[in-house]
Amino acid sequence: MRRCLVVRSRRWVFIASLAVFFLPCDGFSGALSVLEARLGEVVDGDTIRLSDGRVVRYIGVDAPEVRRRSGGKWVYDPEPWSEEATRQNKRWTEGSVLRLEFDPDVPNDRHGRLLAYVFADGVFVNEAILRVGLARVYIVGPHTLYRRLFKDAEAEAVQYRRGLWSK
Repeated sequence: MRRCLVVRSRRWVFIASLAVFFLPCDGFSGALSVLEARLGEVVDGDTIRLSDGRVVRYIGVDAPEVRRRSGGKWVYDPEPWSEEATRQNKRWTEGSVLRLEFDPDVPNDRHGRLLAYVFADGVFVNEAILRVGLARVYIVGPHTLYRRLFKDAEAEAVQYRRGLWSK
């Protein structure tokens, strides 16, 4: 099985070396595009808005929703664990310069949100939210670079009955 990862910063060399060893490429053919950005606000456990207004959805995870659409507007209607996921996402991302990695071949979802792997001060947020049990793995299409890491993080949360898996 071919293994690959593109690294554009010395800061991530150690993480990348671990990732190259453990993570299969799974058909990933292009280089990841990298963007540094500032947080505007945390929308929920798996979505943020950047300071420039763009909305970012975390690749590979699905956290419980804080709100839902009703008619033409959003209504506050939190699912279990959604508020905890949102608070934890804020803890990791607020006050940080974010490093976003995304596949240039499919950078947006059907709602126009950027799809990204998000890093904040050394925390791989996509993986961390799974590891603490506040989201489920959600792999779609070509975004499989960290699939094994995400599944292992979720399995650990299930094993230790964290968050969503506590009951």
